[in-house]
Amino acid sequence: MKDLELPEIQVLILSGGYVTFVDSDDWIEEDTYRYMLEVAFRTGAEIVGCASVVDYEDGTQVRNYADISEGFLDRNTCIIDILGQTRHAWGAVHNKVFKKSIFDNIRFPKVRHLEDYVVTIKAFNEVNMIYFCSHSFYHHTSLPNSLSHSSWYPGRLAIPETGEQIVNYLKNNNADTVVRKYTYRFMYLLYAGVLWSIYKSKPDDARTIRANIRWRSLNVCREYLLHGPKQRGDIKMLLQFILSII
Repeated sequence: MKDLELPEIQVLILSGGYVTFVDSDDWIEEDTYRYMLEVAFRTGAEIVGCASVVDYEDGTQVRNYADISEGFLDRNTCIIDILGQTRHAWGAVHNKVFKKSIFDNIRFPKVRHLEDYVVTIKAFNEVNMIYFCSHSFYHHTSLPNSLSHSSWYPGRLAIPETGEQIVNYLKNNNADTVVRKYTYRFMYLLYAGVLWSIYKSKPDDARTIRANIRWRSLNVCREYLLHGPKQRGDIKMLLQFILSII
């Protein structure tokens, strides 16, 4: 195993031509990679992911994917999971091992949000075999001062832009119809999230910020209502969207 130190993430080059990623403030259980590599070698899976646990500062732990059985997942299921925001962390790179050759043509974008989604969606789209391990090997540390928990700062305006890159990639790479439908929901969720964070934080230039993204936000909302799949809780989210854009 070879370690490559980066500022916020550690890249581990594993035996057998596999690579994985570990966030610097997270931790993994003993024998995590032994187990996942054995699965990869036994099944031939190009990507092997595992369940994860979110560790909070107060000692609370929340296990993700408790309702998923161990076994193979198809690429559309994995991509839709990210676009629909139905499960925390499955779109992240940190609870998976990847066949190293997948990264011959994939690079992390120079962005501060959704960089994992850009990489993972491309990886899912390029492989044939994805395997899910039901054991919670990976522990994600939830930090209240992290970027993902920040209510508002100007850099959040770049989130929908990165989302557009993901959507364009899927369109240009012949994504299935069902996947393309979820891109409408994905973009709506991103714009709704940005607008709601502006509404809650009320920065001094909130009116100007909303004016700059209002028409694109409304168009994204219209496309979602016309073409996107609907889920429980959407009415509440739509009311928040309307409240935050006026």
